Amino acid sequence: NLSRWELDAIDATLDRDDTLVDFLARTHTVVNIDEMRTAPDRHDGLALPAWLGAISRAWLIVPLIHHDQLRGVLALGKSRAPKELDWEDYELLATLGQQAASYLAEYELSEALAEARQFEAFNKRFAFVIHDIKNLVSRLSLIVSNAAKHRHDAAFQDDVIRTIEGSIEKMKRLLQQLHGQPALPAAAGQAIEIEKLLQ
Repeated sequence: NLSRWELDAIDATLDRDDTLVDFLARTHTVVNIDEMRTAPDRHDGLALPAWLGAISRAWLIVPLIHHDQLRGVLALGKSRAPKELDWEDYELLATLGQQAASYLAEYELSEALAEARQFEAFNKRFAFVIHDIKNLVSRLSLIVSNAAKHRHDAAFQDDVIRTIEGSIEKMKRLLQQLHGQPALPAAAGQAIEIEKLLQ
């Protein structure tokens, strides 16, 4: 019965050091606001937050307890038909609060799991990127180390140009993959004479 109250999210917050939070975390009991006002001594001098005390229709505060920890509170408005609550009603409300808290915990865990999976996918992708970058660095380092010895060799210079072109294409594909775009098609392979290459 609170749907028409339209509470402002900032005004309807509870601080960790609020007396209501402390009381609910210690006792795990459903608070009947009318009884609290008429018999404050039975509630350890509990005071309502200003935003909740200002709502005339506020009736019950149900703690959302999960694994003995307070996860939140559920505020209920007075029913249209007056009802006196007995101990069974309070037990039922406490059980419903625990069930709601378990749903909140399950939601938080599923969010954390989804985030962990995203990090795992990112780590796998990043591992491949590092591997490819190491290969590119090895290629370019080999060129630099042989440059002084073979700088006047035309075949070496042609090989340097092809290697640099291939490295640039590979880096472009890596950048596209990192941006989530489909990779450029790899250059078509060509047959080589392995004996000649080894010599």
